[in-house]
Amino acid sequence: MAVALAGAGTLTVTVAPPEGALLEEHVRFLQSRLDELSKEIAAARILARTIEQGVRSDMDKADAELRAEIAKLHETVVEVATGSVHQELLGLVLVGIGSILSAIV
Repeated sequence: MAVALAGAGTLTVTVAPPEGALLEEHVRFLQSRLDELSKEIAAARILARTIEQGVRSDMDKADAELRAEIAKLHETVVEVATGSVHQELLGLVLVGIGSILSAIV
């Protein structure tokens, strides 16, 4: 039996000062840990900003596409509406001509 695993990620290992270490060692450890956390937070903020910009860009693109589709649909509705009015007017003209011809004959 064979098992294969694949993945990606980060692993942070923190080694605390040994028990009984001097106060200065604990302070140095805490300071270095705070520095590491500050760097991680800064990297997370950069990533969040990048993702936000990407999402905003995608939303703007989708908005523009939707507006174009709505404008196209509006044009189609106007064409259909005016086309049916023209057909109705043409029908009325033909009915009028037919009525005149039947009155003459």
